[in-house]
Amino acid sequence: MGGQPPLGSGKEEKYNKIKKERKRIMIATIDWTSVILALITCLGGCGWVIDRKKHRQEIESLKADIRQKDMELAEKFVVDWETHVAEPLKEDVRELREKVQRISEELENVKKCSCYRADCPNRISMLDKQGGKREG
Repeated sequence: MGGQPPLGSGKEEKYNKIKKERKRIMIATIDWTSVILALITCLGGCGWVIDRKKHRQEIESLKADIRQKDMELAEKFVVDWETHVAEPLKEDVRELREKVQRISEELENVKKCSCYRADCPNRISMLDKQGGKREG
């Protein structure tokens, strides 16, 4: 009986072997779990990055649309302003310049005239052009 291990020691060895095997499987499982969780985290992060890029592209697209609409509105405003404001003002200015020129010429004629009578031909022509009343 001296060469055989005690009865309890064989069970103890078997128990230790099983314990070591479980520990090894657990470590391997933990390693694989860690790898899988790291991959899921990475993929989730990549999804976030992709979503972020999509959102940035959408924002840039919307900004470009807004700039385009602003340009269209500005062009429309310029065209409307030119047709409704600038052109009528140009005509008014042209007419006023013509009137000022005509009045300046008539005043020069009156200044050159040596008579100060009520029936002065220069005075009468100036009043006729302006639609004024003649005196005397």
